[in-house]
Amino acid sequence: MQSIIDFTQGLCIIEPFLKQHGFEFETLDLGRNSGGAFTMAIYKKESKKFIICYRDSIEHVVYQFFKSIVSHDFYFEQLGLADKKQFSSIRWEDKLLEFKKVLHDFEYLTDDFFDGQCDRLIEIAKLQDNVMQIPDKKKRDEFIYPLDETKIEMARQAFKKREFKKCIEIYLTIEDVNSLNELDRKIVAISERFINQ
Repeated sequence: MQSIIDFTQGLCIIEPFLKQHGFEFETLDLGRNSGGAFTMAIYKKESKKFIICYRDSIEHVVYQFFKSIVSHDFYFEQLGLADKKQFSSIRWEDKLLEFKKVLHDFEYLTDDFFDGQCDRLIEIAKLQDNVMQIPDKKKRDEFIYPLDETKIEMARQAFKKREFKKCIEIYLTIEDVNSLNELDRKIVAISERFINQ
């Protein structure tokens, strides 16, 4: 599948930077949701995670410290660096160009996320959470946590493979619990039963 080849080649562009800053490749997940097949890669350094989701191009770039999660765009916006950011959701014909743009942007996040204590990320995640409390559903839906739908699908895939612990771990990273339906609650309950046997 060409998109996986493109994604793998793209990861080769950003991976040296990630490894240089102590991040190790944790997992590559393949899944499918209403939008079609997708791939997600996660790199981890202690309590920090860098998550990148790819379909036919990069869909989401996310930074996580413990339970504080911030999207690439919102991170830059709140740091006052929106004008410095090169990565955007524009789909380029050159698929590797997107990864080069993400790599360029990493330099601006080195002090806080890659090498720092994530002080700004924590503040920005709280602000992002406050935005999620906006009662206007349309505004809320336009905003953050585009990864929740993907994570739910990944948790369901893990459940189908009987990877119950992984399934629960993925569900625990979902920010908007209102996005979980009755099926998800049943999956969690069944998975917990299998883990506790």
